Amino acid sequence: MSTQTQKTILLVEDETIQAMSTGARLKRFGYAVIDAQSGEKSVSFAVGAEHFDLVLMDIDLGNGIDGIKAARQILLHRTVPIIFLTSHIEKETVVNAREVTCYGYVIKDSGDFVLQSSIEMAFALFDAHKHTQESEERYRALVEWSPDAIAVHRDGKILFVNQAAVKLYGAATADELLDTSILDRIHIDFHQIVLARVKTALEGSKDTPPIEIPHVKLDGTIVDVEVQASHIIYDGAPAIRASLHSVAERNRANERIFHMSQAVEQSPASIVITDRDGSIEYVNRKFTDITGYTLDDVVGKNPRFLQSGNMTPDGYKDLWETITAGGEWHGEFQNRKKKTAISSGNLQRSHPCSMSGARQHTILL
Repeated sequence: MSTQTQKTILLVEDETIQAMSTGARLKRFGYAVIDAQSGEKSVSFAVGAEHFDLVLMDIDLGNGIDGIKAARQILLHRTVPIIFLTSHIEKETVVNAREVTCYGYVIKDSGDFVLQSSIEMAFALFDAHKHTQESEERYRALVEWSPDAIAVHRDGKILFVNQAAVKLYGAATADELLDTSILDRIHIDFHQIVLARVKTALEGSKDTPPIEIPHVKLDGTIVDVEVQASHIIYDGAPAIRASLHSVAERNRANERIFHMSQAVEQSPASIVITDRDGSIEYVNRKFTDITGYTLDDVVGKNPRFLQSGNMTPDGYKDLWETITAGGEWHGEFQNRKKKTAISSGNLQRSHPCSMSGARQHTILL
């Protein structure tokens, strides 16, 4: 083992001969060794700046604190793997040691292979725990600051909410929501639907499909929410993670679009909408009443098919040059009806633009 990657072991052993023997074995394995002859000394190393990567701890340390108490105090200051190296084989002692740490319990004089393997496995387990913890912390940070609200619940009780969920429900802090009933946040008309979806999520491995469900804020107001639930393991037990996205603004926008479409459809003026190339995309009911042509009759056609032939070429040229340039044209126009008759009226053309300013449609009134 090179000095660049050499790990250091804090050996806590009060018997001098045993400490010398074990220290020599550790050095043969390629480790650097720091000796501590008492539990108090080992704790002082932990409190201080001394670097070590693992603790090999005897349990019976004579006068002073024993190895189990010393290990507890070390872990208050350092996050390191601790292996108990002892001659004690009593069940009570093993249980007490396991409550402190689970990286290893080696009986003295077990032989080099057992000791070396126990140390290597402790390092591997510690690294795995460290990587898992770092991964969980990164994931938790992503969830905590996700723009979508996220709540975790089990057996009907809320276990976790992120900042977006706190805001969604109108809470001041997460504590106002934790350990409360998830059904308190669901409109009563949807309780059975939610319970059925929870059951489905717990029984399966796939996310439940998104569904819009009214949720209840802490002040009792209703907010429209799109919910997707999935089965996860949270703190070692099955739970439900609900991703919540407010659709209140989307619903308001859809309602405005609906009202606008109804206004266009029921307008007393004939309305034709074309794409950028002049192909008809929409005509309203009044257009059909006047011309006799339905939407199916005219969609995809150019409005020129309605020409009566009574407009001069210069007039058509002026009309289309104005439209092509993005301007508005006003004037009197005569169109041909479906049954060859001619209708007349005032015509106005305009060009609504996209958010980028590009002309996308032409509207004829």
